[in-house]
Amino acid sequence: MHYDLCLPWYWEYDIDFVRFVEGACHEIGLTFWQITPDTLLESATALYKGERSFNTLLDRSQGDDRFLPINNWAKEYNKRRINPPELSKWSEDKATMHLELISAGIHTPYTIILPP
Repeated sequence: MHYDLCLPWYWEYDIDFVRFVEGACHEIGLTFWQITPDTLLESATALYKGERSFNTLLDRSQGDDRFLPINNWAKEYNKRRINPPELSKWSEDKATMHLELISAGIHTPYTIILPP
């Protein structure tokens, strides 16, 4: 089976977002595959056996290394990756992003950055 969009996720509070994306895909005729911790092993196995594939990865599983095989597969097969970990890691650091925005000339509220 081939899907237009694959969305791996694990955070319980993402359920509304996942449902929204699934509905949007359905409305415009795109196939949607969500991968959760419950389906992760089966899904990763199917990917690497060639039983399933996808065009685009919208990764909501970052921070959980169990999902890395999904992202690795997408990278290996040159699939479109929205929010790839090598780019999003940089933007997850809010202090760094604040300084990057200021450096780019974007007005930001006065902020005190505390060390971790």
